[in-house]
Amino acid sequence: MSNENLLKFRNGENKKTRTGRWFDYFATVGGRKMSRTLMGAVSLGIPFMLNSYQTLFIDYYLDFIRLYRHGLKVEVPEEIELLIDQAADRVKLTTVHATHLKSFMVSGLDIKTCGSLNSIHHGFIGIPVNYLYDSELDIDKMNLKLRTESIDWDSKCGELLEKSLILTEKEKMFGIIRSILELRNYNHVHNAFIPFFLCFGLYTTAQAINQKYKLFLIPRAGRGLIYGALAVFTYGLYSVITDTIRMSQMLRVDDKLTSMGSDVIEGGIGFYEKMLNRNIAMRELSGKDLFSVKGNEYPGLLRYNALPLTKRKKNLEIALEEARKKEKEAENSKGTDSTPTE
Repeated sequence: MSNENLLKFRNGENKKTRTGRWFDYFATVGGRKMSRTLMGAVSLGIPFMLNSYQTLFIDYYLDFIRLYRHGLKVEVPEEIELLIDQAADRVKLTTVHATHLKSFMVSGLDIKTCGSLNSIHHGFIGIPVNYLYDSELDIDKMNLKLRTESIDWDSKCGELLEKSLILTEKEKMFGIIRSILELRNYNHVHNAFIPFFLCFGLYTTAQAINQKYKLFLIPRAGRGLIYGALAVFTYGLYSVITDTIRMSQMLRVDDKLTSMGSDVIEGGIGFYEKMLNRNIAMRELSGKDLFSVKGNEYPGLLRYNALPLTKRKKNLEIALEEARKKEKEAENSKGTDSTPTE
């Protein structure tokens, strides 16, 4: 072994893998320029991916979640379109928002919203198949499956699921009104700017720490630990911001719904009651923890981005009591005013 190779061996340079040499390159001036370029691409790419399926490529996304039958798209029936028009009148949509409101039949049993009424790409309401049911006889029990498994409709949970799929007109109206209110959002703006600024802030913070504490002089494992902690903190900050926005939107929607009259509130109570029963039945039939014991949906990892259905139902029940009390007081006051005086 030559003296030069012996020196490299003693210094450990020959032991470095290709990955190790690649990481060392990022500590150089050229590597820092490349990392800056890559981080800029990530800061733009992530918001684009999170936002594109709700804006630019929303038509492709709709084709993916749309309900098909025999290879053809299922169109929204006229009676459902009439309900949507009536719901839009109850919400008092502006002319611009009314023209941006579209509907389609969605696969699954949950009503969905896509896009935004404040976006040029329109807002879409996905109508589930059970909105087409008027009675238990309309349910296609042969083709309706729980994921890929057949449903035991004769069991107790099967009967509970069957009853929960049939919605009254008030309950259907409530679901559509709630969806219209949810579409009056600016999520396409949030999805574009929040990830961009957080990614940009992550890189700027890491670069400032590198320069101040000269982290390029410490082992890669130490730098990786610091970068990992910054990434976890950034994800936590993203979760807090987006969950706060989502929760505030849901609270505003619920407040608006409770002020739209006792008929809407009654429809909402029945709507949530049947959703909870459906979730309980699906949990028991599948034998998996798809939902909680009470029928609530599970939030994401370290997330709190949705109000429990039981809480939303309870809020409506309280609002219904208050609405009926106000209606009774109004009737009593009218009766008093109409009493003739001597």
